[in-house]
Amino acid sequence: MDDSISYDSILDILKNSVLTEIMIHKDSNNNILDIEYSKQKVNVTQDKNISFPSMMVLSRKNNGLAEKYNINPGDIILKINNTNVTPQNYHQLMTSSKNINILIDSKYTWLYQAIINDPKQKKKFNLFS
Repeated sequence: MDDSISYDSILDILKNSVLTEIMIHKDSNNNILDIEYSKQKVNVTQDKNISFPSMMVLSRKNNGLAEKYNINPGDIILKINNTNVTPQNYHQLMTSSKNINILIDSKYTWLYQAIINDPKQKKKFNLFS
């Protein structure tokens, strides 16, 4: 994230979804994506105008399915096989078949990665206050 980006421009960017559909064929040894994900909404700013939703990828295991299919920290898993994903049904949906169709929204990816990789940005926008 560039120092010239304003708080208002972040809000504008987050209004638009960046959707990607990913078809995953799992081999018998890999039943899940090897990710850690948020289980509830997390307010990023004190005014609560920016919040990370549940099912946002927080981290991924090296050489796992998420890395293989380019699912990144900050991506939000919206649907698996056309079913809305929640922390409660994620595991069941991921293990339901060998071919998994995942709908991802990447609109938060750059912001999440900027926050975890650059403490100055965190301070600049009063993030996670």
